[in-house]
Amino acid sequence: MKWKILLGVAVILPTLPLFSWTQQAIAQQPRATVAGGVELQVLVTEVKHADGTLLIGVFNQEDGFPREIQKALVIAKVKPEKPTHAFENLPPGRYAVVVIHDRNNSGQLDRNLLGMPKEPVGLSNYTSIGISNPPT
Repeated sequence: MKWKILLGVAVILPTLPLFSWTQQAIAQQPRATVAGGVELQVLVTEVKHADGTLLIGVFNQEDGFPREIQKALVIAKVKPEKPTHAFENLPPGRYAVVVIHDRNNSGQLDRNLLGMPKEPVGLSNYTSIGISNPPT
């Protein structure tokens, strides 16, 4: 059985150009590993640029999600031309995934003066942006 996680963000502001980025990640059902943890496989599709690095963060708590990828339980850096990673030996539980296309390799999500992302970003179970619908 495969789980599908839609990753995407769409922001429309009247005085700013449209920023739209949608990607899809497919995560297989976690399976037990030798050390008693689980493995979570993440595949990001529809990556539009070959430059930079994809930062994939897996969170098991709300603290830092989604703005502070440094607080993720684990972070993987992968090349856009091979946008897949298997996270091994994770403790059983519920997870949220953040994907940042770090095009300038700064190690973080670059933002404009209003705090809006300047680089593509995707969040698990988050199909539209807004204050009333936080990511889960």
